[in-house]
Amino acid sequence: MQAEGETVAPWVLDMLARGQESFYTQADAKSPYIRLGDKNVVSENEDASLRDLGDGVLDLEFHCTGNAIGEKVGDIVLEGISRMDKEDWRGMVIGNEGKMFSAGADLLTIYSLGVDKEFNQLETLIRRLQGATEAIKYSKKPIVAAPFGQTLGGGCEVMMHCAAAVPFVETYAGLVEVGVGLVPAGGGCTELLLRLMDHSFGEEKIDRYDAAVAAFQYVAQAKMNMSAFEAIDNGYLSKGTFVEMTKDKLISSAKREVLMMANRGYMPPVKRKVKVMGDYTYGMILAQIEYARGAGLMSEHDVLISKKIGRIVTGGDLPFGAEVTVDQLHDLECEAFLALAGTEKTQDRIMYMLSNGKPLRN
Repeated sequence: MQAEGETVAPWVLDMLARGQESFYTQADAKSPYIRLGDKNVVSENEDASLRDLGDGVLDLEFHCTGNAIGEKVGDIVLEGISRMDKEDWRGMVIGNEGKMFSAGADLLTIYSLGVDKEFNQLETLIRRLQGATEAIKYSKKPIVAAPFGQTLGGGCEVMMHCAAAVPFVETYAGLVEVGVGLVPAGGGCTELLLRLMDHSFGEEKIDRYDAAVAAFQYVAQAKMNMSAFEAIDNGYLSKGTFVEMTKDKLISSAKREVLMMANRGYMPPVKRKVKVMGDYTYGMILAQIEYARGAGLMSEHDVLISKKIGRIVTGGDLPFGAEVTVDQLHDLECEAFLALAGTEKTQDRIMYMLSNGKPLRN
């Protein structure tokens, strides 16, 4: 303004003379919404922490690099649920204020255990994640996810097992483990299958066949939902999920959802058996895989991974309509994960992703 011959208000010049180069500073910013940094820590370890959001609501916050699901996240999950059972807590939010909800599992640990053939230790890691997601799903108190940004792999599995979610509109959720040569093994294949079967609203053979094939395609193609609304349409989030349009309100909105569910007398789901599609659908999936291989759309390693995914979502070597428990499907997930983690091509995919931030097609 001075360069153009205009008169600048004296109070502006006084501000500049004091070294203040902007009208507002971060210290002036006050938000009516929850800020996790202002909330008391109840418990924490290297990978996650519990905070008191007030009104009897806990928050579980990841804080590994990329908010990955580290080895000790499950410990904090189980501690939080135990505290809700024994103490006067009404429910829990799973959310954080990082750059993303979660980039997935701790790939470096998985790589190291796979290379060293430490399969017992790797299985313990998988079972711990399965135990954590199952505990989230069957918690007696409501647990609400507050996903935003990248919500991938293990992070997506955690979101899907919560009683509800309040996602930010820009939530990019997906079970993308195929990109690193693995399969979702924290209950992700199982939960997606159940959700898609419920999504079909039918018990007819064609409905359940379509659900199993859709689950296979989503996982085998590393389906990424490009918004919260797309995740709802594709069954990763429940119909009727409220989508938050303002990022700063996310934790506050998720807390409100917890209290609303608690006030309504929340009851957890009942464990149930699953009618799987068995060899009837597995044969159809194998035909799709062979077609893709013949068309040059799949490498040999893609074929191996896809067959394992097909076996999980159809229940293994069983006849059509056989009933299995969720634990049996979890066993198939774990078996496939361990087999793939020990292969050189999967190890190459993991290291390439860690080094370059993008998938290797080998």
